[in-house]
Amino acid sequence: MNDMMRGADLHSRSCAGEELSVQDRQELEAWYSAMDAEEMEALLNSYPTLPIDVQLRAEYRDRLAELQATIDRTKAIDDSNSALREQIDELRQKLVARGILAA
Repeated sequence: MNDMMRGADLHSRSCAGEELSVQDRQELEAWYSAMDAEEMEALLNSYPTLPIDVQLRAEYRDRLAELQATIDRTKAIDDSNSALREQIDELRQKLVARGILAA
């Protein structure tokens, strides 16, 4: 399976709520970063350079930077959610072990 297909598969599994291993999560994050970099490069290179658009290009780059910051915050939230899911699973296991919660 090539990197593109592997990343897409991991993304689909993650979006479906499937728990990913630490290695899978790292691969997915690397894939996201690679896709973001490719997309950013394509966007920056697709906009024509004309002397009269210097201001528009600066604004365009600012919006892209804001978008990247939003993506980064979203990834941080996703990571936090994963950690919380792990804590919930651990707490459930403790409650089951104590007989407070049925398995």
